[in-house]
Amino acid sequence: MGDVRAQATSAHPAGAIVETCQRIEAYAWGSRCDCAADRRLRGFAAVLHLATVAAGLDSAVLGEAQILGQVRAGVEALRGRSPDIIDAAIASARQLRAEAGFDATTGHLLDQALPLAGLPSRGAAVVIGAGVAGGLVARRARDLGFERVAIASRRPIDAPARFGADRWLDLAALPGTGPFDVAVTCLGSAAPELHNRDLPPARAYIDLGSPPNICTRVAPVVRLADIIAARGDDPAGAGQRARLQGRLREILASRLAMAGERSDTPLGRVRREVERVRQREAARIARLHPDLSHEAIETITRALVNQIFHVPSERLRAMGDAELGERLADLFTTTEGTP
Repeated sequence: MGDVRAQATSAHPAGAIVETCQRIEAYAWGSRCDCAADRRLRGFAAVLHLATVAAGLDSAVLGEAQILGQVRAGVEALRGRSPDIIDAAIASARQLRAEAGFDATTGHLLDQALPLAGLPSRGAAVVIGAGVAGGLVARRARDLGFERVAIASRRPIDAPARFGADRWLDLAALPGTGPFDVAVTCLGSAAPELHNRDLPPARAYIDLGSPPNICTRVAPVVRLADIIAARGDDPAGAGQRARLQGRLREILASRLAMAGERSDTPLGRVRREVERVRQREAARIARLHPDLSHEAIETITRALVNQIFHVPSERLRAMGDAELGERLADLFTTTEGTP
């Protein structure tokens, strides 16, 4: 992963890198790309892909909660060139997620892995790794019905219950614990590979690391790649993703059309005036709350304006009533000195 990240950064020094547990993607402005990526997208297809990833439609767990924030942080570097396009992609993803009512997290990978391992959700489980993913998996194991859940890490955990676990285990002493019905690894990309001598006895192992945490000589292991492959064999799941992708395309096209509205049209005038108000209020918030970062203020205020502005704009555009549009624009137009 480190080599891929370095290659992506070197090939796109002025671009943005989106990195999650399952992907490293580079986004940049311009038509030239000399990187070694096996897939390249341009124009609307690239923006749609960005929205697709942010919505969680391309994740192993459909609609996983963490992906939106990861993508938003990754593409922040591109907002200076064309904030409207980036905002449209992120806002479209957020709208689709709200419509679909997604509530899944990385922990739901366990739901897909257990049938592949041939195990019921009961007995004793140990989650190796106490990061965000490890905590989500441990809590999901408890929700699914495992009576005993342990979490293992290099550093002690004072309150394992906040992870949904009964106890903490020292990673170095893990081979002497157990046995467990299932052991799940959720270690970071920099973690060393685990061998039989590093693992507790278990009926099966589930490796959710990317790259894999467990070496190929350990068996039986269900890996993240196996979960993703099984997703491709599910026609119903593929159909659901395709339907959501179609809806996302509609939302994104609509938002990009709104963002591209000329400033001399009624909608363009409204958008220009609303943006002036947003900028003024963002500056005021920055003065009143110096603890908030500029990026946080921009993200929050832009998201709020986009949500308020989107539906009325769509309805006005569909009506095609130029006179009504001009009247609405006049209501938004401010004069010098207006607060």
